[in-house]
Amino acid sequence: MRLPGVYERAPRNTMEVTGAASVPPAAGRAWEGPEVAQALEMASLAESEPVLRGFDIRLVDVSNLNGRRDPKSPDLSLVTVAGAVIGWGRPPSAPRFGEPALAEKLDNLRRAAENYPRLEGVSFVRIHQKGPARLKPAETGLVRRAK
Repeated sequence: MRLPGVYERAPRNTMEVTGAASVPPAAGRAWEGPEVAQALEMASLAESEPVLRGFDIRLVDVSNLNGRRDPKSPDLSLVTVAGAVIGWGRPPSAPRFGEPALAEKLDNLRRAAENYPRLEGVSFVRIHQKGPARLKPAETGLVRRAK
């Protein structure tokens, strides 16, 4: 359901969906469309799956659904409260050939969390392709040595 009003931030303990191409309905009405349905599926998974729940997912980005921005990038991304972006790919109900199964994605995230608890200090982690997770540590800035 679309919440009434306009918010600078998502209300507390809610998950925000961004990147939907469909026009928002009136407040209090159901928001329909494939991107919203897939975002809701991912939000439900993030709340029910212990690995994802541990990352405290705050945002589901559907702006690249079906590769509409970049066919090489993940369809869906999740953003943690720490700011790490998880390049998820497709939701479990819409698998794509060559994309890892749900269990493999979750295992890759578990392994990533061994080195980066709650994915703190991680800019992004990609799990939408076969093989181990691909991580990029957050940029900490340049440090210059005094002369």
